[in-house]
Amino acid sequence: MQKLPKIGLPIILLAFVLIIFVSKSSINIGYGEAGVLFKTFG
Repeated sequence: MQKLPKIGLPIILLAFVLIIFVSKSSINIGYGEAGVLFKTFG
C-alpha cells in the first residue's frame, strides 16, 4: 500500500464513494437492484 503512487489513493477513495453512492441510489430505485449490486461487489 505504501508503494502506491500518491495519485492512487484519491482514485481508490473516489471509487469507494462512487460505489456507496450507486448502492444508495439502487436502494432508492428498487431493492432488487441493490441485492444484485451487493452480490457484484462482495
